[in-house]
Amino acid sequence: MEDIIVETARPAAATAIERLRNRNKVAGTYLVALDREWAEEMRKVRADMDRLSTFTANADGKRQFKEAEARKAELEERRGDAVLEFKFRHCSPVRYDTLVAAHRPTKEQLEKDPKLTFSPSFRPALLAEVLIEPALTLEEINEMFGEGDSEDSLLSPAEAASLFSAALIASNSVTRLEDL
Repeated sequence: MEDIIVETARPAAATAIERLRNRNKVAGTYLVALDREWAEEMRKVRADMDRLSTFTANADGKRQFKEAEARKAELEERRGDAVLEFKFRHCSPVRYDTLVAAHRPTKEQLEKDPKLTFSPSFRPALLAEVLIEPALTLEEINEMFGEGDSEDSLLSPAEAASLFSAALIASNSVTRLEDL
């Protein structure tokens, strides 16, 4: 009788786990424009480049596109002072569920807003959980959102909503092959 050798997938599984442990921890980024004039100028240059990219067959179109590229390069040099970049990591499913459970809306909050999904404390708590850079404390994050003891938000309502959405998406993101 012959011995039957059954190969297991353990080496492949071990490799997969090791690769997951060592992968890039940044799951998403979000930029906040600190210099609105810079941001508007960058938007215009990018729009010009998009528009001009179809006209590069003629000399004038090529020249204008190169001018826009040069202007974009100048703006990129000033980016550090004009933009604040937030980097997020994934949140484990267990940790995410724990955060959601800890920040459910109260009865009073639901009476005011029956559509409320999370208590207002969820936004800063999620950010504190998934934010890699800049390294901020929960108190600093509360100050950004105008939560807790902070009276004024450092972010506009749109920036606060967008930053929270970016953190939420990054914390639950999946990179699929078709997205690459």
